[in-house]
Amino acid sequence: MFPSAEWLRYWEATREQRKAYADFNAYFSQPKLAGRELIVLDIGPCDLPTGRILVRDPLCYLQRREEMPYFQHVPAGRYSAELCVVKPAEEGECARYAAARLRFSDAPAIRFDEALIGGEKLRDMKEGEYFGFNVDAGLACICDEEAHQAFCDFTQRWYKSHPDGNLYDDYFAALFKENAQCSPAYQRSGGDWLNWQIPRTDYHIPLFQSGFGDGAYPVYWGYDREGVICQLVIQFIDIPLAYGKPSDALSMDSFRHENGFSEGRIYLPEWDDRFGTTSPYRLVLSLASCKDRLETLTSAQKAGYDYLVENQGKLADLILSALLKQYPDIQTEYGYEEDEKADYMPDAADIDALAGLLTPLTIFLHPVVRDDLPYIGVEFDCTWDDEHGFGVMLYGDRVAELGDADTAILTWIARRDLEQWEKGPEALAQRLRRWHEAGEYAKIADAIRRLPPEERQLSRVIQWGQILGGEYRYDEALEILEAAGEEGRTDAIWNYCMGQIWSGDSEDDEDRLQRLEKALAYYDRAAELHPDDRDIQKSCRRCRVEISRMRSEEADAAPDCGMRIPPFRFVSGPVVSVVYLESGAYLQEVFGTRADQGFVGTGFDWASLAQVFLDERRPSLKPKIHLEPEPELFAAWADKESDLQDFALSFHAACEDRSLILDLFSRAVPPADDGDGCIAP
Repeated sequence: MFPSAEWLRYWEATREQRKAYADFNAYFSQPKLAGRELIVLDIGPCDLPTGRILVRDPLCYLQRREEMPYFQHVPAGRYSAELCVVKPAEEGECARYAAARLRFSDAPAIRFDEALIGGEKLRDMKEGEYFGFNVDAGLACICDEEAHQAFCDFTQRWYKSHPDGNLYDDYFAALFKENAQCSPAYQRSGGDWLNWQIPRTDYHIPLFQSGFGDGAYPVYWGYDREGVICQLVIQFIDIPLAYGKPSDALSMDSFRHENGFSEGRIYLPEWDDRFGTTSPYRLVLSLASCKDRLETLTSAQKAGYDYLVENQGKLADLILSALLKQYPDIQTEYGYEEDEKADYMPDAADIDALAGLLTPLTIFLHPVVRDDLPYIGVEFDCTWDDEHGFGVMLYGDRVAELGDADTAILTWIARRDLEQWEKGPEALAQRLRRWHEAGEYAKIADAIRRLPPEERQLSRVIQWGQILGGEYRYDEALEILEAAGEEGRTDAIWNYCMGQIWSGDSEDDEDRLQRLEKALAYYDRAAELHPDDRDIQKSCRRCRVEISRMRSEEADAAPDCGMRIPPFRFVSGPVVSVVYLESGAYLQEVFGTRADQGFVGTGFDWASLAQVFLDERRPSLKPKIHLEPEPELFAAWADKESDLQDFALSFHAACEDRSLILDLFSRAVPPADDGDGCIAP
C-alpha cells in the first residue's frame, strides 16, 4: 500500500524541493499576468464522495481501474471547478486553459506542494523537476476515487455495446460540441470543456483541454496558513514563462536574502549541453554595500536575468571564444610540463574542446548598471587551476575581462570598465541621443565641437546634422556640421548635407534666396566630388530652378526673350534658364475631366501631361528637357536655352489647342500615392 512509512519520512524531509514557485492565487485573481488578460470560468460541480482525488487524461488513463488517487485527501463534498483562461491576444488565436482548480475553503493558499500518489521515486527527483500526470488525448479531468470506478463501469458497458467504437469520436465529441454551443465563451466550436455526469450515477466529472495539448503536467495542493489543504491546482501553462519574460517567474521568495547579496538559482539548459553540466546554477544578486538588504527585485536585476536566459547559448559561445583567443598565453603562464599538460591544460583547437575544461558554478548580477542592464560575472571551476578557478566579467555581448574566479566576483572590475566606457565614443553617442530626445540641441553641438579632432568622426557629425536638419533646427544642424572642419569640406556627403540644410524653408523670400544661393555652392561642390550621384545632381538642378524662379519674381517681370506664353513664364538667368507655371489655375477644366483618377492640376499632373506631349509631339526634345515638378509648381529646364525655348513655345501652343490637349491628356499617367498620403509622379 502507498505510501510506506519510509517514503513518508523522506517526503516530509524533502518537501521544499517540490514546492511550486508560481503564485497560483494570481492565476485566479488577477485580471492580467505577464501582459496577457485572464478570465476565470466556473465550469460546474465536481463530486468527491470520498475526497480521494485522481487527475488523469480521461481517454487514455482513467479507464484503468488500477489507477491510484493522491495519498492526501480532502473533505468529501461537491466543489466548483474553475479554469484560468488566457484570453486570445489577436484574431485567430484561441483561448488557452492555463490552470484548473478546486477550492475546498475560502482561505487563500500561501504555499503549493506537488500532489503525489505515494510511490514516486523521490530520491531520483532532481531540483526543478516534477512528477505530474501524462496527457495523450489533449484532455484532463478531476475525478473522485469512487467516481473513477463508476467511470470504468461506464466505459466497460460502452465498449461492450460499441466493440469497434471510439469513445471520443462516437460519444464525447457530440457532448463537447453541444456544450460549446450552449456556453461558447472561450471555447472552440468543437468544445474545450464539459461538465459530464457519469450515466447511472449522480457524480459529475469536469473535463477540459490541457493547455498546449499532450505532455506531462504537475498537480499541486494549496495550503492555508494553518497548514490545511484549501485548493487543488492543475498547472497546464506557466504563464510568465510562456507569455512573459523569464524574470516574470521570479519573486522575492525565489532567493535567500543576506546583507550584501541575495542568492537564488537559474536554469540554463543550453549551458548544460555546452559544458556537460546540470542546472540549476547559483545566482547571486550583489548589492552596492554589504550593509544593504534587497527589499524588491530591481528592473536592472530582472533585465539581467532575462538577458541571461534569452541569450544563454550566445553568451556561452562568447565566453569560450574570448578564452580561446587568450588560451595559448594562459597555457604559457601556467607552464605545465608535457606529461601534465594533457590532463590539466591540453591544447584546444576550438571552443568545443575548451568547454570540457570548464564547469559553471555561480553567476553574479552586479549593482553596476548601464542602460538598465547590469554587468554579469560568471565563475567557473577549471581543470588547470582548482584553487583559483576561472572567471569572466560581461556586459551585454562584450567580454569586459577574463581572469581567475575573482574576476567574476569583484564589483570594482565592473566599475572600472564602466568608467572607461564613459570616456569612449559609445558613451558619447548615447548622451547625444538622450540630449536629442530631451531637445537639448545646444549640448549636442557643444559636445561634438569640444571633441579632439582625432575623435571627431565625420560620420557622427553628418548623422546628427541630418537629424537636426530633418527637424528644421537649421542653426543647430549647421553648427554641428561646421564642427567637422576641413575634413567635411572635402567630403561629398558633408557638402550635400550642408546644401540640404541651407535650402531649408524660410518665411522671408529675400532670406530664402540667399540661403538657396549658399545651398547651390555646397551642392556644386558635392557634385564636383561625386559627379555620378543622381541625388546630388537632382538637388543641384532643383536649386537652380528655384533660384531662377525667385529672381524672376523679384524683378516682377520676365526678361524679354521675344515670346509671350502666359501663364507660363520663361526665365533666362545667370544660374539656369527655366520655364515654369504655378499650378492650380490654368486648364483646370481639362484636369477635371479625370478628377476621379486623382488629377487636380498639381505640378505633378502637369509633368504627366508634358511627358505625353514630349513622347508624342516632340520626341527629339525629350532627352533634352528636364521636368522638375513640385505640388504647387511645374518647372522644366534644359542645358541649352534654345531647346528650352523650343519646348516652351510648342507646349504652350498645344495647351491653347483645346481638342489637342484633351487628346494628349487622355493618355497621361495618373499620379501615385507615395504611401504617406502625398501625391507624387
